[in-house]
Amino acid sequence: MGYEHMADLVIVTDSTADLPPQVLHQYGIEVVPLKVMFGDEVYRDGVDITFGEFIRKMESSGTVPTTSQPAPGEFAAVYERILQEQPDAHIISIHLSAQMSGTVHSARLAKSMVNEEKIEVIDSKMVSLALGVIVLEAAKAARAGKDKEEVLKIIDHMIEKTRTYFLVDTLDYLQRGGRIGKAQSLLGTLLHIKPILTFNDGFISPYDKVRGLNKAIQVITDSINEEFGKNPVSCAFVYGTDMELFNTFYNKIKSEVLFEETVRAQLGCVVGAHGGPGIVGVICYSF
Repeated sequence: MGYEHMADLVIVTDSTADLPPQVLHQYGIEVVPLKVMFGDEVYRDGVDITFGEFIRKMESSGTVPTTSQPAPGEFAAVYERILQEQPDAHIISIHLSAQMSGTVHSARLAKSMVNEEKIEVIDSKMVSLALGVIVLEAAKAARAGKDKEEVLKIIDHMIEKTRTYFLVDTLDYLQRGGRIGKAQSLLGTLLHIKPILTFNDGFISPYDKVRGLNKAIQVITDSINEEFGKNPVSCAFVYGTDMELFNTFYNKIKSEVLFEETVRAQLGCVVGAHGGPGIVGVICYSF
């Protein structure tokens, strides 16, 4: 998708960043979509199929969808178009963890095909809106006129300092899709145990496991307050199909954590395929 760019620095990401379309438009962020497949049917994440359509299709077909990364040529086409439109531009391309997908590898191959000097490809070591907030803050900085080196420092800071907490209602999707990472140890736990997941070195990792939703959310609020203390904290929120769960999650955090909300978004299809529709998450960071 092509947007009008107002900066000499253009931010590119992939569809697993789960940023809302209006945010992409506002900051001129380019998105290269991953694909979801139901048998022989191939859909570009967020382009040919929405999350709602994806969930309905998954439920009605009984088919387990698979996903695939963009080909290097798809990245190359986007990079080439940007550099044709803006010959003086530089590109920073930020993507989901290389431990979960070959997307970063595809982007690096495309960089070598197009222009080694003008393109930076970055492994965020995260996925979903945790990747999304890194992309968003990079795009805000670029739009504010910061140069490439300053924006790269912001990205490095966010990769190191961003804290992510996800609640999932089942680990089945992660196990089935082979993305369960170090959360493997949580399989087979008792009913009503709520696994809290995070990212660690690019892998999905268990943060804690507690009995019951309220206890799980309390662990998350305590962790945020312990991590950020009195510092102003920015929070982004991601949700799947269960809005009642999300409202409980959000309101509990709001009652105990002083934060500024930067973005709220629904899961995309690729993340939904691997994590399941019953996810809620909060991503926290400060500068």
